[in-house]
Amino acid sequence: VQENDFAGYGYPSLSYANRVLSSHEFFHAVQAAYDSEQGSILAEGTAVWATEQFDATLHDFEDFLPGFFKHPDRSLDKPIAGPVDEFSYGMGIWFRYLSERFGADIVRKLWFDCQNGQHGVANPQWFSALAKLLGRDYGTTFAAELQTFAAWNLRTGKYAAPGGYQQAKQYPQVASVKGELPYVDPDFRLFYASTQYVRVVPDGRPQLTAAVLPGKASADLHLWAATRTGNLLSTAVPLPADPTAPLQMLDTTDADELIVWAVHGGQSGDSIKGTLCIGDADEVADCRPAQASSAGPD
Repeated sequence: VQENDFAGYGYPSLSYANRVLSSHEFFHAVQAAYDSEQGSILAEGTAVWATEQFDATLHDFEDFLPGFFKHPDRSLDKPIAGPVDEFSYGMGIWFRYLSERFGADIVRKLWFDCQNGQHGVANPQWFSALAKLLGRDYGTTFAAELQTFAAWNLRTGKYAAPGGYQQAKQYPQVASVKGELPYVDPDFRLFYASTQYVRVVPDGRPQLTAAVLPGKASADLHLWAATRTGNLLSTAVPLPADPTAPLQMLDTTDADELIVWAVHGGQSGDSIKGTLCIGDADEVADCRPAQASSAGPD
């Protein structure tokens, strides 16, 4: 049962509205055949994904994307409280990413693995089930896929390029912080399964780098950087997550921006806290002793 004429809803035609709503709500029925208690992220995210699979000419999927692209720093399994959770719907992009990487069948497999008792688990939860599925059937890890996902999310809109989403030009740009050099954020905090992006203008500096200087090193921290010249992004470069490792410099001679992003590859647990430093070698080196002196005992 659904609206009979969609009057006042803003759809361009009755046929368009029916195709959007029928595909979305039908997929909720499909979900219920597997498990009805997986929460709004999986339920709404894969329903939005299903409409795009059904008819890619509809714009429902693209209309929901800002719900995620405005909040990349949010843990992937944490919906936003309130009556309308834009993040859960926007998470369609995560399932689009997975299906473009591994084929659409990964979504069916995930829902299959969410059934009670599947693989010996009494009540599987989708987030942990996904990590197991990635390892078992695709030979990869959640942390590795989150890092690739973060890189794809940078190459959208006017920065779209081969190697990312098939329809990247139609997707919004991911939210980022615009900083000034030398950039020092002593209150840096990165939640599990999330990403943060920072953009800085080189301002004449021929080389730049970045470092996260936590009180305790974390194996879940992954730091990346790329330069932007016009609308062209360079190949992403991994930066050492170990705060004591030698700095990895990027050539910014002709670059308009340096983009740095930090990924927390964990699926639970505490956030990573520390100081994010971006600058030339001397500026980041100067940041290290200042952070070390304020870290205090473990």
